[in-house]
Amino acid sequence: MTSRRRVAAERTGEKFRVWFWNQTECKLSGCREWMRCRTSGFCYGKLSYGGVVTHAHRVAWILSRGPIPDGLWVLHRCDNPPCVEPAHLFLGTQTTNMRDAVNKGRLVLPHFDATGIVRSATTRARISAARRGRVSYIPTEEQRRAKSDILKAYYAAHPRQRRQANGR
Repeated sequence: MTSRRRVAAERTGEKFRVWFWNQTECKLSGCREWMRCRTSGFCYGKLSYGGVVTHAHRVAWILSRGPIPDGLWVLHRCDNPPCVEPAHLFLGTQTTNMRDAVNKGRLVLPHFDATGIVRSATTRARISAARRGRVSYIPTEEQRRAKSDILKAYYAAHPRQRRQANGR
């Protein structure tokens, strides 16, 4: 057995399963986040599985529910890219993913004015919020308070992160 095949075989066993779940951390939101390597941009967890670099949430699905059928994607109910919690994942197509994004306000469709010209609903504020990695919808007061409580708890435990976030 070649080295690559041995690694692929090891990645399907119980030892790999234990290693995988030990690389996650449970958050207050109920998400179990991948704490190792992440993709740039959307911050999906990534790792080598079966000799191929893939997203951590796909591996979580395989480990907890079995193979992913051809043509289907593993989608997040929680809209948290590093989340690998099996209860937060579901299978769907690209169309399902786009509908989910529109329904949750993550994707803004263009609209037409009276003359038939496409007018984007994207504003400078939404663009700058997206670049900062923040959500581009207006949260409810309850969501604001919950996020505020989570951030306060996080920064109380990690004061160095607060200084870096504030540019100091």
